Amino acid sequence: MTDKDVVPWVGAIKDAKRRFVAISDEKTWLRESSFAMQLIQNNNYLMSIANKNPESLRFAVSNVAAIGLSLNPATAFAYLVPRDGAACLDISYKGLIKLATDSGAIAWAQAENVYSNDRFEFYGPVSAPDHKFDPFSKDRGDYQGTYCVARTANGDILAEAMPASEIIEIRDKSEMYKKTGKGPWKDFFGEQSKKTVIKRASKTWPKSTGGQLEKAINFLNEEGEGIKFAKDVTEVHDTYTIGQKEKFQELLNNEDSLGLYLLERSIPVSAWIDLFNTGEQGQKVKMKQRVNAMSAQGLEIVDAIKDACERLDEHGLAELIEDSDKDLLSHLPALLGPENAAEFINMTYQEA
Repeated sequence: MTDKDVVPWVGAIKDAKRRFVAISDEKTWLRESSFAMQLIQNNNYLMSIANKNPESLRFAVSNVAAIGLSLNPATAFAYLVPRDGAACLDISYKGLIKLATDSGAIAWAQAENVYSNDRFEFYGPVSAPDHKFDPFSKDRGDYQGTYCVARTANGDILAEAMPASEIIEIRDKSEMYKKTGKGPWKDFFGEQSKKTVIKRASKTWPKSTGGQLEKAINFLNEEGEGIKFAKDVTEVHDTYTIGQKEKFQELLNNEDSLGLYLLERSIPVSAWIDLFNTGEQGQKVKMKQRVNAMSAQGLEIVDAIKDACERLDEHGLAELIEDSDKDLLSHLPALLGPENAAEFINMTYQEA
């Protein structure tokens, strides 16, 4: 089978390997790529979206490594879902709790929905609420709201509660729900409401080691769910420098695909995710599509550079790199392998 015969979504998962392994490892890649294929094969609509927009799938699978959660359906921590014409990584409320407990930010957490036939008493932010209900009842009444209670590593209790009106208001800010009335908020309202209150509650938890929980929440707000929160609900922490932002914009303006790919590979994954989510209001989707296309083209150029190095094609190599950012080219040898890197350096930096 030639490269042209590869189904687009399968090719996208294969293309995600380099970035995934750079963040994680080969063993994890083999496991998670298998789960990704399983999820897509079991969802015809997701498969059709991934075939039409394979770049979005490549980005989603790469971010499985960046976020640090598994796509294993048995754990239900993270999923691949179709949204707004793209294959997206989504994180469940269970996944958010796992990130928090794994990091040591909290010892445990639990979220529950409350209905009008339940007995519920809330005692404030540092005490566990009293919630009694019949889990086997077929009619618990109307939805009233959702709460989360967590215990910190030193034994303190932290509680957060959100009334139905606030949950509904946040649901209505979801781009997919606003446009179609469909999606996770339609099909899995209970889980979405729990995830919403956990995201708010996490602001009062101790900061997680490595910032994985914060990274996951920022990712969900900007990429995964398309929900635009006010600053007082979820803070966004930029992880890139002013110089990286200026370089990112410069590469886009100059249509430097190789430079953009090299920038992606040379900065922290969290910084790249945040840069990927920048853009003027109303233009973000188009910018993301453009970045994905340029990054994919940059990877193709890197493969062509490898070929030129193997053939000792000095003229071909010069043409491939002549319009790319000179500073970023210093990161290229690390992507070429030892032999090709040596040839690249010999042909590019030899004295006149």
